[in-house]
Amino acid sequence: SDDEVVLAVIGRLVEAKGHRYLFEALSRLNGAYKVKLLVVGDGPLLSSLKSIVRSRKLEKKVIFTGLRRDIPSLLGAIDIVVMPSLREGLPIVALEAMCHGVPIVETNVGGTAEVVEDNKTGVLVSSQNPEALSRAIEKLLKNKELRENMGKDGARRVKELFSLDKMVTQTQELYEECLRAKAKR
Repeated sequence: SDDEVVLAVIGRLVEAKGHRYLFEALSRLNGAYKVKLLVVGDGPLLSSLKSIVRSRKLEKKVIFTGLRRDIPSLLGAIDIVVMPSLREGLPIVALEAMCHGVPIVETNVGGTAEVVEDNKTGVLVSSQNPEALSRAIEKLLKNKELRENMGKDGARRVKELFSLDKMVTQTQELYEECLRAKAKR
């Protein structure tokens, strides 16, 4: 409904994505907020994750969407993307969400801090910490203006640092640097 905040976790349903920590974080909110969590993706943990949702009595709050190929259109309905990963490389889902003005709550693992600027474009928390994850989600649930500002800052950050033009220029500069180094040998 219009008065619910839509959270989403997007990715394969595998242990490394940390879904169970998100479910625990959601249950810690004790139904204090009107939220829906979209679990977007498929994978080997589908049935066990559904079982965790049932055991935590979150069936009315969690929607398993299955594999979706229309993530950009989904992002228009999502208020916060949550990434409770145990490990990450460069989180493309975070870049996609930020590009669409959606703030991120993400664990500070791998390359996530290169993408999400803590307390500016989203909130970074420690991995495998449902309490910290719950507090970060609650911080954004309580403050719509903060969510909107983080979304705007995230979109700006993606354009400045991760646009196609920027990446092509940086790749070209790297090749030129390598060629100069080789020529000096």
